[in-house]
Amino acid sequence: MATPAVDLPVKAQPGSSSMSANRREAALQRYAQRYHLYDGRLLLRKTPALIEEIKKHPSRHNQRNPDKEKVYLKDRKGLLGESEDNLLFYMFLHFYLIDLRAQRVVARSVAGTFWRWSEFSRDDIPIHDMPSMTADLKVANIPREIDKHLQYREHWARQPIYEMGSSASDQALNAMRQKVLDNIKDLTPREYEGTALVWPADKV
Repeated sequence: MATPAVDLPVKAQPGSSSMSANRREAALQRYAQRYHLYDGRLLLRKTPALIEEIKKHPSRHNQRNPDKEKVYLKDRKGLLGESEDNLLFYMFLHFYLIDLRAQRVVARSVAGTFWRWSEFSRDDIPIHDMPSMTADLKVANIPREIDKHLQYREHWARQPIYEMGSSASDQALNAMRQKVLDNIKDLTPREYEGTALVWPADKV
C-alpha cells in the first residue's frame, strides 16, 4: 500500500516523547499534504526535477531607450543563450554522470526578469567529452551529437519568453510546476517485486 512521502529528521519522528502534540499535528499535516501532492508515492531518493540557470538582467538603460531596442533585444537573447548553454552542461552531468535512471527533467532559463522553460529527455542531450587532459568538457565532435546540439538550441529558440509579474508568466509558472510534479509522480517507483523496486523505465 502506498504511503506518504516522508523526510523525517532522525531524532524527531512523530510520536517520540520529545515532540509536543502541536508539533506532531503539524508534522501529520505536512505528511498528508505530501501524500496528496505525490499521489501516494513514497519518495525514496533525491534527484533534481527542475534545473535552472539565472543570468543578470539585460541593460535597463537600453530597455528604457527606444533607440536602443535592437541592442536590448540582442542582449536579452544573448543572456538567455548563455543560460541555456550552461543548462545543457548541467543536464549532461545529470543524465550521464549523476542519475543514470533519470529520464526527463524540466529546465528554466532566466535573464533578470525574463525567462523561458522546457522539458528535456535523456535522448535530447548530446554526449560531452574531454578532448585532452587540459581541455574542458564539451559536446563530442560526432555528427549525431553535433546535430543534437543544434536541435537543442533551435528548440529553445522556439520557446516563448515571459516577463515575471505578468499574467502570462504566472500561467507559465503554474504549467511548469505541474510538469515538475507530473514527472515526480511518473518517474518515482511505486511497485515492488519481492524486495526489488520496479522503476517506470524498467517496465518499458
